[in-house]
Amino acid sequence: MPRVILSSKQTVSDSVFLQPWIANIIRKEIQAKTYLPGNQRLSIARLSRRDMDAPEISETILNNYSHFAKVTKFFSVNNYKIFASIRDSTYQILVEFTPQCVLEFERVYRSRITSETVNCLFVIGDCTVIYKTRSQIRSSFPKFDLQSLAGEKNSNKNGFGLFPVLQINQASLFDSDQVQLLFEFPFIYNKLHFTV
Repeated sequence: MPRVILSSKQTVSDSVFLQPWIANIIRKEIQAKTYLPGNQRLSIARLSRRDMDAPEISETILNNYSHFAKVTKFFSVNNYKIFASIRDSTYQILVEFTPQCVLEFERVYRSRITSETVNCLFVIGDCTVIYKTRSQIRSSFPKFDLQSLAGEKNSNKNGFGLFPVLQINQASLFDSDQVQLLFEFPFIYNKLHFTV
């Protein structure tokens, strides 16, 4: 009898809460031209204190999978901002945790946000897509390989390309199990083949 692989089993997922959302948000933000000054808007809604305190029973969080993400790497800390990368079930994106977010997380959990949280499932909220130049990416995200990005290879040499970065103002732990898959997720920048 031939092996049957169900369509639901074609992709490996380490959490039922992780669903694809990064590509949709970035496409919507670029179509809305949020890279223009004054066009920034909230990409992921702000969560109430009640939602943040009990995310496992919050309908707001459980009904919107864009609130779930895994931290894949921390790159640097500068002026209480933490620069990292997160992922959904399909892609990674560079992120910036704001000082207010870091302060609130560390107050609630009495631990550094960078301490043993890589590959933990986070609930995020109050997020905006901001845009950074190549030089800002190089300084904020050291050891991030810009040369591997399709947009970097195809863009002009004058250095005006902009890359979307998700700025996170709310974060809490949803699941602290550090489940890591054996393969690495691609960055969204390669999928969209763009720089603004």
